Amino acid sequence: MKILLLTDEMQPGGVPRHVCDLANGLNERGITPIVAATDGPFRSRLSDGIRFINIRLLKPGSFRKRTTGFFTAYRSLSRLLRSEPCDLIHSHKRYSDLLGRLLSRRFHIPHTSTCHNIFKHSICTSHFPHSVIAPSNAVADSLRQYYGPRREIKLINLGILPLRVYSAEEIARRRREMGIDSDATIIASVGQLIPSKDRETLLHAAVELRQALPDKKFVILIVGAGEQREGLIALSKIFELEKCVRFLPASEDVEMIFNLCSFGVLSSIREGMPYVLLEAGSVGKPHVATSVGGVEDFISNDVTGLVVPPKNPRELAAAMARLLINPQEAIRMGASAKSLFENGFGFDRLLDETVAHYSSLLLKIH
Repeated sequence: MKILLLTDEMQPGGVPRHVCDLANGLNERGITPIVAATDGPFRSRLSDGIRFINIRLLKPGSFRKRTTGFFTAYRSLSRLLRSEPCDLIHSHKRYSDLLGRLLSRRFHIPHTSTCHNIFKHSICTSHFPHSVIAPSNAVADSLRQYYGPRREIKLINLGILPLRVYSAEEIARRRREMGIDSDATIIASVGQLIPSKDRETLLHAAVELRQALPDKKFVILIVGAGEQREGLIALSKIFELEKCVRFLPASEDVEMIFNLCSFGVLSSIREGMPYVLLEAGSVGKPHVATSVGGVEDFISNDVTGLVVPPKNPRELAAAMARLLINPQEAIRMGASAKSLFENGFGFDRLLDETVAHYSSLLLKIH
């Protein structure tokens, strides 16, 4: 079986990571993946020997579309499929979903898409394929509500390889290297700096948290890149948060960040199924997260983390304060998050279900 895995770009983020993990897993099972995307840092995650095609949909190093990107990508992939036919196209973002759909029609190749987020009040082109994979119950419900029986919706819950758990000595050494006091609680906020992640609410919550607990030492590590980075840094300075908020680049080692932190925080206003919840859970760390999208597929309030309404800095700050004041609560919820991850969100299960879906789709179409 030969699969064309198609996505917009290889910039740091959940979708490119998912595509790379999926390609590596398929390759290990003797299935041939070809990955096509705008080149970027996450290309390095692909195993040696996996073919990569730079289709230049976007401008280099950004999320902005190239004016002619779609047409040049279509031509280059058409040449590929004429000389090297694939059994199935699996696309992963709206721009590449449309590209995959056109290629599917031209070359009569089955096409499936993973819809990684919830899109309201707009038509999502990821719904054009023969079938759509939803990574969470929330995404699946949203798709079914919008399309009803017109489209096959396949629920395949997200799964990842677990992060490595650091030793106490390694954690202490990393803290020293970052200049973070041993008695300061580390809170992690990982993800792109874009409007849907709503870091402005997080910064407002940091002000509330500092006012509520003036004697408590904490550092919020905001890890990511995106269009809002400079504005958020400026807002942090206006709020005089330099001592308790740090902005780190997207290239920062997420495995290290989640090992160092006591808990994570997710302030999003829209999500599909956030990778960060699983990454933190795999090393026994809970999240304070907003009740959006697929968050509650993983975060059960007071069990695997704390759930708060979106765009509510006061409640977000109160939830963070609870875990700062009661660190044993974070440890308890983190243990539950790790157990849930191990029992329902592993990578082998994801791979099994994805390959089975490929086989089923090929039988139906052919």
